Amino acid sequence: MTKMIEALNRLYNVRYAISRQISLFSICGIAGILQGSIILGIKQINDITSIEKILYTLIIMIIAIFLVGYEVQFINERRIPDITFEAFKIALKKTPFIVVLMTLPTILIGLFTQYHYNVFCISTLIAIPASMLLIGFSYNFRNNEAFKLFKKFRVKEYFLILLKELWVIFYSYLISFVLLFIIFFIFGFVMAIIHHTDITSFALSITQHKIAINKLSTYIISILANYTLTIGNLVWMYEIMKTYEGGMNEPN
Repeated sequence: MTKMIEALNRLYNVRYAISRQISLFSICGIAGILQGSIILGIKQINDITSIEKILYTLIIMIIAIFLVGYEVQFINERRIPDITFEAFKIALKKTPFIVVLMTLPTILIGLFTQYHYNVFCISTLIAIPASMLLIGFSYNFRNNEAFKLFKKFRVKEYFLILLKELWVIFYSYLISFVLLFIIFFIFGFVMAIIHHTDITSFALSITQHKIAINKLSTYIISILANYTLTIGNLVWMYEIMKTYEGGMNEPN
C-alpha cells in the first residue's frame, strides 16, 4: 500500500501534475467516447456505420499504443510525464511494440464480441509479463534488459502481483461507478428541484429520456473507467518496479 501511495504522489503531487493529468484525462476521454459509441452501436441503441467503427477502432488502437509508451516513460522518469510524441517513439521500439501486439487483440475482441469475461481473464494474465517487460526495458531502453525482472521474481511474487492487479482493477471500476452515482445523484437532485419535487412528473421525465440517460451513462462510465484503469495500471506497474528493486537489495 505504501508503494501505491508513493506512486499516486508521483502522479498527482509533482510539478505540472494538474495540467498533465488534464491532458491524460482528455486522451482517456476520447478513447472512452469512441468506445462508448461502439458499445452503443453493438447494442443497437446508437446508429453507427461500419466505416465509423473502423475509424473509431483505429483511433482507440493509436491511443493504446501511445499509453504503452507513456507507461514506459512514467516508470523511467518516476513522475507523470508530459504528453508528447516521445511516447509513440518509445512504443514503436522492439520490446514495447511486442507488448502492443500482445494487448491489441484483446482490445479488439473486447470491443466487438460478447466474450468480455474471457477477454478480462486473458488480458489480466497477459498484463503481468507485459508490464514486467516494459519495466525492464524502461531502465535503459535496451531490449536485452527487458527480461531482467523475470530472473528475480518467484512464484510467491507472481501470485501477489496478480492479487494486486485484481485489487487495482476492482477499485478502478468502483471509483468509476461511485463517480457515476454522484453525477446522476446531483443531476437527479437538480431535476427534482425543477419539477418542484413532483414525483410523478419526475418519474415520467426519466421514462421519456430513458434512452438518452442510457447513452449518457455509457459514455460517462467509459470515460471514467478508461482514466481510472490507466491511473491504476501506472500505480500497479510502479508497485512491481519497487518490489523488484526492493528484492535486489535483499541478500541472496
